[in-house]
Amino acid sequence: MVISTKEELFELLGKIEPFEGKRVKTTMWGHKVDYVFADDLSYEMGFEYFSQFLNPDLESEANLTLYIDGGQVSVDEELCLNYHGIKHEGREILLTPFCCGSIGENVGTVVIVPGDELTLTALFRSISANLTRRMRGIVLHSSGVVYKDKCFLFLGESGSGKSTVVKLSGSLITLSDEAILITESENGFRCWGSPYGAEHPGTNLNVELAGCLFLVQDKETYLEKLDGQEVVLRIAQQIWSDLSVIRFDPNNLSLCMKIASTVPCYNMHFELNDSFWLAIDKEFFGGALDECRSRRA
Repeated sequence: MVISTKEELFELLGKIEPFEGKRVKTTMWGHKVDYVFADDLSYEMGFEYFSQFLNPDLESEANLTLYIDGGQVSVDEELCLNYHGIKHEGREILLTPFCCGSIGENVGTVVIVPGDELTLTALFRSISANLTRRMRGIVLHSSGVVYKDKCFLFLGESGSGKSTVVKLSGSLITLSDEAILITESENGFRCWGSPYGAEHPGTNLNVELAGCLFLVQDKETYLEKLDGQEVVLRIAQQIWSDLSVIRFDPNNLSLCMKIASTVPCYNMHFELNDSFWLAIDKEFFGGALDECRSRRA
């Protein structure tokens, strides 16, 4: 089925109904989300994908139940750009090139090409936009590693070293090596782990944010303090997820400005070893380590 017009889109959305299927119960970002699959292969993929975010309380009632039905669906690219995230009849439209559905307050229904890993991954990531808005947070393209009970965000584009930093951090807890939800709290900001990692399955924890470190691979290791409006822009450039998060949530810019003005931000120049933790320890915790230094712009 090819969906190329808004009339075809709205007609299909009106036909998708909940059904009985295999259920993966998850808890993530303060919400209990149940994923109901129509086919066994998609169920197995979903169970593995959310392996670190499974809800141990099998009797608990979900905040959101998403019914994922199988079907050969192809959505026009322009429709995806123009209608994904738009509300129709009180429900938020959910579109990817091979997925079509909508999400209400408590129930969502989706038709998707069954058993395709890339298509399912795109769907799961798209749902993150809805959960982000519910949490009034922002998802940043970053690794999050816990050190001395604080989370340090390592930010950068693909290839900057986010996964490398995780590997070099040894046994330290990693919340994600790709995408971290940031929410405001009474004492600052909290970092929430996610299953959307490049290589790491994620950890289902939320930890206080201590600092934002923009990655710069170098031949020496040091921290360079960042200040001013440039920091707001650099944080905003790392907003992660689909277009609807950026396009429709005015909360994003406000959060970027608050993070930039209250959370210590640095360029982290680093060699391909774990010595950057010495620099972090000295800057944030006063560690008297001669091997590392902190430069301020």
